[in-house]
Amino acid sequence: MLEGAGCTWMAGPGAHDAARPDRPILPQLRRFAQARPAAPAIVEPGREMDWQSLWQAAMAAAAAAARAPEPDPIGLVLGAGIDHAACLLGCLAAGRIAITLDPGLPPARRAALAAQAGLGAAFGRAADLPPGCRQLVPAAGEGGEVSAEAGATVPALISATSGSTGLPKLVVHHRRAIAFQAWGNIDLLGATAADRLLFLGGHASVAHAMHLLTALLAGGAFLACDIGSVGVSGLMAMTAAHRPTLLRAVPTLARVLPRQREAVAALGGVRAVRLVGEAVTAADVAALRGVLPAAARIVSSYSATETIPFDHELPPGQGAEGAPLPSGRLRPGGWFALQDEDRRSAAPGEAGEVVVRSRFNALGEWRADGPGRGGACVDGRMMRDPDDPEGRIYRTGDLAVLDGEGRLCLLGRRDREVKVNGTRVDLAEVEAVLRAVPGVRDAVVVPTGDATRRTLAAFVATERSVAELRAFAAARLARPSVPAVMVPVGEIPLMPAGKPDLRALLALLGEAGEGWGDRPGHAARTS
Repeated sequence: MLEGAGCTWMAGPGAHDAARPDRPILPQLRRFAQARPAAPAIVEPGREMDWQSLWQAAMAAAAAAARAPEPDPIGLVLGAGIDHAACLLGCLAAGRIAITLDPGLPPARRAALAAQAGLGAAFGRAADLPPGCRQLVPAAGEGGEVSAEAGATVPALISATSGSTGLPKLVVHHRRAIAFQAWGNIDLLGATAADRLLFLGGHASVAHAMHLLTALLAGGAFLACDIGSVGVSGLMAMTAAHRPTLLRAVPTLARVLPRQREAVAALGGVRAVRLVGEAVTAADVAALRGVLPAAARIVSSYSATETIPFDHELPPGQGAEGAPLPSGRLRPGGWFALQDEDRRSAAPGEAGEVVVRSRFNALGEWRADGPGRGGACVDGRMMRDPDDPEGRIYRTGDLAVLDGEGRLCLLGRRDREVKVNGTRVDLAEVEAVLRAVPGVRDAVVVPTGDATRRTLAAFVATERSVAELRAFAAARLARPSVPAVMVPVGEIPLMPAGKPDLRALLALLGEAGEGWGDRPGHAARTS
């Protein structure tokens, strides 16, 4: 433990190799390409690529990335799969900062993200690129090998998360942070060259990059599947064809698998599952165990985009039916504290905000002046560690307590960020978009359901129809951020102090029913 300024910091238990995450990534991948050239490296539905071909594709992408204007980040406007993986590795090899823009996002959303990041060039189809972005096209066999991988503490990847200003927050990760989590996952799951890791989740997230490197740094294969594009049937077909041995999923997607007739056969080779992004219940675990091999391990992990995870292996039968399970212990390589509103340690047994300090946290946030005019990483919500110039301290906004065994147990959010289907959503951002609809006077968004089945309800002071509100929001927000319920109201009811009366708003949800539709003042379900 560390003591200071009224706060007790608790270390992640276990041994920690501080030097391993600082080692360059590309030389390790090159060795696998030389030693196992014909072994599968990346798989997507209907297509796979061996190690030698992946290395060649990454080097072609690196040559193209090296020609892009400095110092702009490079966009990856590509769907999940082989091309995205090769271009991401190419940016790493060329020492260029990369940011993924999902081509499935509304065009206005992609354009806003590109402008915020200051993109001047991007990989992807010309039709998908944001305005003003020059298309980068890898040329097969071009340029030999590129070896310009940046230092461990230099920005390598930007990921976009929801932000409270109405604009996404662009979180900057250095290579050290990405490699730390990849190597940690290898240790946690016991990943080897014989493994095939199936990732179920958004590929624009830093988690996707970390798990891609988890598979590749172990010498194994990465199975990429965008369930939004291929559907559950496509996912099951790919799973049956390639027999994953490791599975990473958000609990929402993991709940889909046990309901599929092919689940037992398709998942028969899985030996370890990592569930990340939402609260996990005993019912979730029991359903998964019903379709997994008896010896398969299930690990629940809690983390924020900006910081390192807590992990907890789930033994059979743990927890009450439907109740969230413990989130576990911090990985070796960091310290955490539970702090009250005065930033002092919460009393034993009382809730506090989870605060993590580590050299492996994100660096900060990206600020750009525009394409070709440069950009920089600023601290943002990442506080510099006064005791370590290379460390960062992150206040997660999550409230938790420690159980009797010292494991973290999450309770909810201190601020207004929630998880919807494993994706972080800032309610203020959704409200800002709805307030931009012509004719909208005000908007309030509240989460409904519980941590395991979260949805959003929007109460909008307007005479506009639900269809109009939904179309406007869907064109500007990622799918999880679009409220499942829209409720047009005459005015937002207020408490005496001027804050929205959430109880009065939520009471309107009980009025939803057949025939209420778009009429102002009554709920209308939009999905």
